[in-house]
Amino acid sequence: MDIATIKNNNLEKIDEMLEDEDGINVMFSNKWAEHEATIFLQQELNKYRGIFDASGITTKDKGISYDGRIEVMNNASEKRKEWIGNIDVQVKGTCVDEIKKGNSKFQIEVTHLENYTKNPLGVLFFVVQIQKDTLEKKIFYRYLLPVDLQKIFMTIKTTQETKSIDIYPIDSNQKNMLKKKCLEFLKARDMQVGKRIVILDEEKQPLEVLVQDFREDKNDYLKDKVYMYVKLNNDEGLVPAIMPEGGIIGAVQIIEQPLILKGIKFYDSIKKIINEDEIIFQYGENITFNMNTKKLDFKFQGTIDEMINDMSFVLMLINITENDCKHLCDSLEDKINIIKEFKKNLKKINIILNDKFPPFRDVDYSNMKHFNNLINNDKDTIKNIDISRLYAIKLCGKNILLLLNRDKEGITVYNFFDDISKKMTITIKKKRQYIRICPYSLLIEKLNFEDILNYNKKSVSLSIDDCENNDINNQYMNLLVLMLINSYDKTKNEEFYQLAEEFIDKLLEWEPNDNIYIVNQLQLVKRKRELTDTEKSKLYNIKNEENDNIELLYGISILLENKSDIDYYYNRLDAKSKKEFSKFPIEKLKNKI
Repeated sequence: MDIATIKNNNLEKIDEMLEDEDGINVMFSNKWAEHEATIFLQQELNKYRGIFDASGITTKDKGISYDGRIEVMNNASEKRKEWIGNIDVQVKGTCVDEIKKGNSKFQIEVTHLENYTKNPLGVLFFVVQIQKDTLEKKIFYRYLLPVDLQKIFMTIKTTQETKSIDIYPIDSNQKNMLKKKCLEFLKARDMQVGKRIVILDEEKQPLEVLVQDFREDKNDYLKDKVYMYVKLNNDEGLVPAIMPEGGIIGAVQIIEQPLILKGIKFYDSIKKIINEDEIIFQYGENITFNMNTKKLDFKFQGTIDEMINDMSFVLMLINITENDCKHLCDSLEDKINIIKEFKKNLKKINIILNDKFPPFRDVDYSNMKHFNNLINNDKDTIKNIDISRLYAIKLCGKNILLLLNRDKEGITVYNFFDDISKKMTITIKKKRQYIRICPYSLLIEKLNFEDILNYNKKSVSLSIDDCENNDINNQYMNLLVLMLINSYDKTKNEEFYQLAEEFIDKLLEWEPNDNIYIVNQLQLVKRKRELTDTEKSKLYNIKNEENDNIELLYGISILLENKSDIDYYYNRLDAKSKKEFSKFPIEKLKNKI
């Protein structure tokens, strides 16, 4: 390109600029915007008559991640003793088509945020939005103190180069707002400097909680504008804390005073929950009353005793207050009566349920009424009962197991786990002969121990001593061992493991050389520890003895963790055996190899 062409291009550009009298086509440079932003911030700070000295904020050679500092004085006397502190700041200018009225966003480089973490004093971050057509300006701010930076970095991915952060407006209609934000920054900074930051969770229970609240509007839930400090022990003072995800900032006051209505004590104490914009009273675990909305909320769950207490309290509260829940009274009263009678009848047959239940459904109340009718020998109920050895009452998906016996008087109901061996003999008929078996053999292939509400280890354990040594009973007891191991695998309840040990020990006492019992004993052992060389030797000996018993050889290969043998013997099992083994607990050991 020759000189003449260059001159002509320049002349055209000059002509365009002359024609653009309103500056509509002017491109705003970042350098100009940030210079304007800094000057505007300095002017606004200077309005406070010397409390802030903003001359330390540079307008030209800007530093890396910092633009200088604001000196804060107690008054304008400039005496050293009146100096309060310095605030490190960064100022950004950005040109916008229209200035945001409320909160806004700003895209910041992650490297800047990383630099701020190296400064224990943090930074007060300012963004000045400049409207392109009018050049009107508005200041936004964001505290980037240690707590803020940790929260932000919890959301940044390792490959991320920029991060969008919320920025908040300095409302010019609110007098002294810029001053207030600078002074509050200093206060928060002094409370965070040099202290560890904790993330609260269920395990951390503070002895003391302090909330430093910078919100202008109580409906503003932005956690960036609220700092929380907690005292976790008596050796350390208040430290800054971060709420866990989904946490609510508030306070809980325990009112150590019994709640008594009409002479009945319902609760030993009450919780007063003070949230950001409401006060809630909590009674027990499942009932709340919102003082702001006057709304009563309840969810009847927990133990039977807790449900009866909560229901009775709500019923009385509805009756003595002007509440919109009065339509519930009749239904609630019926439910209370059903549960109370249910609890009383359970006690009659030595069943005490301490389980925590979810809210009962209609089918649960129906089953409770059915149980009450059984105990009371209601004629319409018992005439339709087909007496079987085992009878289950379902409650919230689990079972209360009973034994029923019909006689001239009607039906007698027994708790299946009330040392039943002392009350009746359970037999099966084989070749015209009645053979006594362990009563809990009735559970095999019907119910799992973990699904039984009135299960009682002591009763099952006592039944072992009353068992008879015969082939049929021993087969059932061995199946019970496998059933108990399965229940232990699902729940890790040590009682199931201990019962399996007791049954297998009894079987080996009767038949110490039975290979199946030995293998089942060792698969139980393997759930706690690795087998010893002596125990492995036993398995190798059995393997040599039982070279035609594919099922047993397959189980031994699992216990010895021999992968090639496992595949070999599994492929030799027929389809029926493979299906049976899928239900056996030894398969779970195979999955861990």
